[in-house]
Amino acid sequence: MSTEAQKTSFWDRVHYMLVTASFMIAISLQALFFIPLVIIISPIFPGFVKWFIWHMIRGVGGRLIGLKVVLEDASKLESAPKGIIVMNHQSTWDFFLVCSMYHQLGDTIHTVSRKEVYYLGPLGHAMWMAGSIFIDRSSPAAAMKVLTEESRKIFDPSNLKRSRIIIFPEGTRNNAMGDFLHFKQGAFKVAAALNVPVIPIVCPPQTFRGNLKFFGSESVELKCLDPVKIDPESDLLPQIQSVRSNMLVEYHKMMGNMGLNKEETS
Repeated sequence: MSTEAQKTSFWDRVHYMLVTASFMIAISLQALFFIPLVIIISPIFPGFVKWFIWHMIRGVGGRLIGLKVVLEDASKLESAPKGIIVMNHQSTWDFFLVCSMYHQLGDTIHTVSRKEVYYLGPLGHAMWMAGSIFIDRSSPAAAMKVLTEESRKIFDPSNLKRSRIIIFPEGTRNNAMGDFLHFKQGAFKVAAALNVPVIPIVCPPQTFRGNLKFFGSESVELKCLDPVKIDPESDLLPQIQSVRSNMLVEYHKMMGNMGLNKEETS
């Protein structure tokens, strides 16, 4: 590799870190304003939380970094007013992708995060106020108990809102391009127990991360697949594998459309 290529690569990394840091600072500042506004405005305007997240994080944050998020086949969500959205997990930028889809996903959206995120200053508390569920990943039994209890409240039949929970079934970020990690069973167990569908949403390889710049023009297109009912009377593992396989097929199509192959790594 030439010296010039090394310099370019170094400054590209520096630029990416500056963009990422600026975005995280902007999100934290928005979270700081979010907390008092929720307390004051939400009783008057119940839809304020969703409006704020959509306009501030997607609108302000998206314009800062020049990233546009599109959800293809979002109409499939209409057939499942309540359900558990499962997405492949690649980076911390998934947080931005989820926030950018808030206006399409339903009346109330709940994300599932590890409990450590709650202690990330105003951002963690703002996520809690926005409906995030925090679990202790070091204790699978305790995590499953919290997830089931909170899901039961969210999917209560008396709740007529379009309510959905977003879970990354891989459980951790997957930096390898071309495959998914093993899907954990928690999301599927809850869906089976509470009789709500699983709604797969596939995110393509996040090649946009290497091209981010201030006020740029990058875009990422996610795809919503058909909702899947989980049969509590049947073996869970084949049903999980079927969902994972269908998501992976779509992911590989996205890779092909982007000119990537399965052997490439991020």
